[in-house]
Amino acid sequence: MATLTGTSGNDTLIGSAGADTLDGGAGNDTLNGGFGGDVYLFGYGSGQDVITDDDYATAGALDTIRLGAGIRPDQVTLVREGDNLILKLNDSTDQLTINYWFVDAGPNSYANPLRYRVEQVQFEDGTLWDAAKLADTASLPIATEARDTLYGNSAADTYLGLGGNDLLVG
Repeated sequence: MATLTGTSGNDTLIGSAGADTLDGGAGNDTLNGGFGGDVYLFGYGSGQDVITDDDYATAGALDTIRLGAGIRPDQVTLVREGDNLILKLNDSTDQLTINYWFVDAGPNSYANPLRYRVEQVQFEDGTLWDAAKLADTASLPIATEARDTLYGNSAADTYLGLGGNDLLVG
């Protein structure tokens, strides 16, 4: 188990095969906890960080985003952008992108078909958003007049494709 801490610049932090804690600090950071149940620290002033957490060999690993002091659920907006889940901290430019969060690699994915998931978000007040809450709360993308691909979630979705030759996946 390791604790990795970034600087005020743009850092790349890569964890080990165990449970790690990663804190990119300020700057736009790239974070990968590696195998095992990892904790990612994020808050106001953290910048625009990206997580690619690939637990392909560790089914059942519980990864957690732990939000900083004073951040309440009503200060976080969840957005789905393609296969990625984005947590935006309201009234700031701080955001955390979890690459491939919506990808289900299926039965051909060695041990863990949901290998890119960070399974929960934990708030300082004890509120916990699990994977189901994250998936259902992530707002649907907004179409443009161009060609768009729009992905739904497990809720009852309503799409408005607008112009262009859109692909709607629900």
